[in-house]
Formats: sequence, structure tokens, C-alpha cells
Amino acid sequence: MIKYAESAENILSRLKNGITNVDTSEGSFVHDSQAPVSIEIADVKIKMDQILSRVFAKYALENGYSEELEARTDEMGIDKKDGTKATTYVTFTGVEGATYPAGAYVKTLNGLSYQVINNATIPVGATTILAQVEAESIGSKYNVMANSITVMPTKYNGITGVTNLDNVTNGADKESNEDLYNRYKLRIQNPQTSGNKYHYESWALEVSNVGDAKCIPLWAGNGTVKVVVINSNKRGADSTIVNNVANYIETVRPIGATVTVISAHEVPINITADLLIDENEYTLSQVKLNVETALTEYLQDIAFKQNYVSYAKVGNVILTSTGVSDYNKLLINGASANVTIGEEDIAVLGSVVVSNA
Repeated sequence: MIKYAESAENILSRLKNGITNVDTSEGSFVHDSQAPVSIEIADVKIKMDQILSRVFAKYALENGYSEELEARTDEMGIDKKDGTKATTYVTFTGVEGATYPAGAYVKTLNGLSYQVINNATIPVGATTILAQVEAESIGSKYNVMANSITVMPTKYNGITGVTNLDNVTNGADKESNEDLYNRYKLRIQNPQTSGNKYHYESWALEVSNVGDAKCIPLWAGNGTVKVVVINSNKRGADSTIVNNVANYIETVRPIGATVTVISAHEVPINITADLLIDENEYTLSQVKLNVETALTEYLQDIAFKQNYVSYAKVGNVILTSTGVSDYNKLLINGASANVTIGEEDIAVLGSVVVSNA
């Protein structure tokens, strides 16, 4: 957005206008005295444009001015949400009485570290023990598939193996500028009064690790409100998030409302397709990973915003994925058609089965 910026040359030319019968050429007294002034004015006008880019939330977002965006949203009582550390349970295998101590780490093959919360001692008569672990840092990168946490950097007597039996899904990045702006825009553009649906959605979005929320008024009669939430990774919310949302809403809702908070139900989107790839540049496994990443982003983008998964859009996502030249025999959940998503559902990527065309 450029409104005020102007070159020093244009400004200098304008400063000279109206001066007659005096030498204004380069090197003259007039030129040499006014040239520095024109440079300073040009610099100020550039900064005037920068001010406009900083003081309006939309332009601050577009131009990457995070501090200015946060200052703007703070005026509306909207603070950027911190990220959260992923937590999960791992199973240690070994002999009875063996201990993997609190504070020690376990890792994935690519080096993501998780700290053991409490001493994990295998009880008498058993060969395994379940232990809670927490990611070393905040962030969604610590969300890994089942059986990914398998490395013990330090060996302890009697402990022979470790793994996580479930997917890790509750790690979250610090709220993005875009998500912060969307909450700000929701507050500004949708009037939130007297506990209307926008109020409930805004309240839910204020809770840490909530990625989006949908309010269904009067879902079970007068005075009833249902709030459906997903986590910041646009997946179903766990019980901790659901309880946190419910507890927070209870502190701010109008008297008399009966509020139900649930997680969105995940609808797996299973993909099969034959891919034409450049085998001189990519392997099928590399291309499959690219396709999975792109499809995940597409499904995240439409969560709570679109009530179907588009067959055509999925095809385009696959076609534009790195390494894909063409595709055929595309099926989504076994059919070549759109997949309908219910009001309380979100689409998440299930299995992706691809073959060389």
C-alpha cells in the first residue's frame, strides 16, 4: 500500500518550481541547498506509508508487522495464544524392577526429544510400564505417529525398549499472526452481544490450543447451546481442551444457558490414486509424503468452513504436489465424488495409497 512515497528527484523539481532568474542547475547554490531537503522529505513520506502498514491490523498482517498486529488486537482484549508442549504415554519394556528415571529423555529417530515426567519402574511380575512424557519444547512438530518414539539416548539396566502406542496430537505452535487476525476480525465484524452465537465462538477461541469453534444455538430446545471445537492443528480436540473450553465459558456466559461443549468428530478421508511421477527426480515415497502434506493443509483450510470435501479440489491438490506430473483412478473414500461433512464433523487425512501410473 503506497500512498505517500515519492522520489527525491520529483520533490526537488517541485521545490525549484517558481524560482526564476536564478541558476537552479546541479551544483548551483539553490540546487545544493534544496537537494538534501528533498531527500529528507522523501524519507519521511516513505515512513508515512510504513505507518499506515503498521497501524491497521489487516496491513500489519500482510506486511509481517507482528508486534504492531498484537498491539492492535490487544486493544480489543485479544492476546496471542502461547503454544503448548505435546504430551503422551510411552511404554517401556524390560525386566521387573527396572527403572527409567524421571527427567531422562526418549526420542524419535529424527531427534525429537520427550522428557519422562515420573520414574517409570516396571512392577513385579510385569515386563512393561506406561509412563507419561512431555515434549522438550512447544510446537506441533512434536505431534508424531504411533511407534515413532523408539530411541533411548541413555541406557538403563533392565530397560530394553520404548515406544508410543498412540499418535501424539496435542502439541501446538504459538498462535499464528493469521489466526490472531481472524479472531480479531471475528470480534470486529460479528456483533457479540448477550451471549449470541458469535460470543460463544469468540469465548471458545480465547482458550489455549483451540484452533476453531462452531456454535449451534438451540440444538436441544430453548436455552441450550452446543459449542463444537477443534484443536490448533485442526484436528479433534482432546478432553483437556474440551473441559477447558467448557469451564471458561461457564465463567462468562449469560445466566440460564445450558452449554454443551464437544470435540468435532473426525471423518477420515482415504485417498487412492495412480501417480505419474518423474522417477529420475523423485521416489514414490517422497511424492507420497508431498501429497500427504498438501492434502493435510487443504483439509485444515476447509475445517468448519466447508461442508464437503471437493473431489475436484483434491485432484488439483494432488496434481500440484511436488513431483506429480499427472494422476488417474483417484478415489476418495472409495468413490469418485465429493464427501459430505456433517455440521459437527471435520475432515482429516486418513490413508493415502498411491501407485506408479
